[in-house]
Formats: sequence, structure tokens, C-alpha cells
Amino acid sequence: MLSRDEVEATILELEGKDTSFAVCEKLAWLYIIRNELRGTPALIQCRDSNSDFARAVKGKDAKEVWDILSELMETLKVMNPRAYKETILRLDRLQSVK
Repeated sequence: MLSRDEVEATILELEGKDTSFAVCEKLAWLYIIRNELRGTPALIQCRDSNSDFARAVKGKDAKEVWDILSELMETLKVMNPRAYKETILRLDRLQSVK
């Protein structure tokens, strides 16, 4: 079992690295673990949006949403590699949240 200190130290280490997709994915999971260790599950919060997606994920458990999106991305990688690559590039360009 990971301790809070181990999780916090790893988060700080990764936040100092380049924001590659792999690093962001690890950070996302560590943020979820940190919230769970604190007893507060991570919930999805979207900017005000009327999209079907925003309404579907609003207030949902972030881990469960990430699991579904991860499956979707694997499908997209096979079915539409161009859209997959463009999405990954957009994610890579995002700034890390500290």
C-alpha cells in the first residue's frame, strides 16, 4: 500500500518533468490516489457546457470516467489513428495543473 508521503513525493517529482502524455497519465492516477487516501474521491468538474459529454460526466467519479476514456482512446487508436494522434498532441500541449 502506498503511503501519502510516497504519493506526494512522486507527484512533486512528476510535476517537475516535461508534460508528456505518459507523465500526465501517471499524475492523473496519482491525484486520484491522493484524493482517495484523503477520503475525498475526485469528481469530474467541467466548465459550463451544454455538450452531451459534459452533462454525462458532471459529478461522476474521475477514476471511472478515466477508465472509460482510456478504453475509448485505445479504440480510436485502431479505428482512426489520425484523430488519436491529434488528440494526443493536444493533450501534450496542455499545461500541467499544480
